[in-house]
Amino acid sequence: GLQIAREAIEGITAEAEIGRIYKGKVVTIKEFGAFVEFLPGRDGLCHVSELADFRVKNVEDVVKMGDEIMVKCLGVDEKGRVRLSRKAAMEDRGEAIARPAGSGEAAPANDAPPAKPAKFDKPRGRQPREGQPPREVSTEEAEVGKNYRGRVVSTKDFGAFIEYLPGKEGLCHVSELANFRVKKTEDIVKVGDEITIKYLGLDEKGRVRLSRKAVIAEREEQEKTEPAAPEAGPSEEPKS
Repeated sequence: GLQIAREAIEGITAEAEIGRIYKGKVVTIKEFGAFVEFLPGRDGLCHVSELADFRVKNVEDVVKMGDEIMVKCLGVDEKGRVRLSRKAAMEDRGEAIARPAGSGEAAPANDAPPAKPAKFDKPRGRQPREGQPPREVSTEEAEVGKNYRGRVVSTKDFGAFIEYLPGKEGLCHVSELANFRVKKTEDIVKVGDEITIKYLGLDEKGRVRLSRKAVIAEREEQEKTEPAAPEAGPSEEPKS
């Protein structure tokens, strides 16, 4: 409850941060794009050209009033409006953008080779090279509150994706990388680094949440409570 209240207060007082990804709600639809409430009482424009990685003829083919979507803050335009991008957010998150029926994309002929998927159509994580067997995926169920030794597989402005079990990845948000404000993810971790993280559970979209900061805090607390080693003194001769 405290965490929810804190996030609500931070949302009310927060300023738009360029490069950050927000979960917003479509509040207005125009021919030129959709206005999205990405912070409490704060709207931004997701232009029709930023809705998808293909030509969008009709805004409502992609989003509708009340839809909740992920958008990336691109900055502010000459009119002082916040510029948002659904296309950039989905690309950063490694998610595919579904094409509406009749979007003008011709289906490949039966004898034609399938088109190569775009880079954001591929699942996150390291993929096996052609001719190699598929990567092992652990069947172990992660435990909330348990620490895991993981490997950084990709870094983004908003955090790092960590493979915490074979074939399983989660996001360690930039706010969970350290116990101080981190401006750049790669100031703390880089691809290939092995770090210890705590499994926090799943967010509202079912994505794994990890924290390096929680591990650091846990270790600092243990150091405070561990008794100090007794100092060595002169040995005493047994009394006769």
